[in-house]
Amino acid sequence: MRTRAGFLGLLVLGPGRPEGHYWLGVDYGVYGQAKGVLSGLSLVGSIKDEMNKELAIDPSYDDGGPDRALGRMYYELPGIFGSGKQKSLEQLLKSERMGPCVGLTRIYLADTYLALKDVAKARQDLEFVIDTEPGLQPNPEAAREKQMAREKLESKEFQVK
Repeated sequence: MRTRAGFLGLLVLGPGRPEGHYWLGVDYGVYGQAKGVLSGLSLVGSIKDEMNKELAIDPSYDDGGPDRALGRMYYELPGIFGSGKQKSLEQLLKSERMGPCVGLTRIYLADTYLALKDVAKARQDLEFVIDTEPGLQPNPEAAREKQMAREKLESKEFQVK
């Protein structure tokens, strides 16, 4: 069962369970985004710590969620802070192996491929999101992810020059 446990999850479920570390790391990331990249830099270490703890417990949690979160973090951070698009790609490809049909992973991969100037692979991932039919367990975010993929494909980066 997928629950958003965060800090409470660590307290209630204990440090050996994946939910608390994963969602606490995600919450740090969301908070850091809300503060802005430069202000949120103080949370990078905490995000990495929680995701690495999660990876040690269960790397497949949330269909590769820890690698997805780290991949997006590396994408968002300025390169001078030890991140980079190549590191982002490596983490996101690990996430994709754990959850090949996760739309958000594919959208993040497309953003990273675009940053690396690989438009064809970016297009492929976005088209995958749009074309994927719901599985046995419908994803409540699927409609939003399909819309995001459509909007990205309509953006100037994908227009033929």
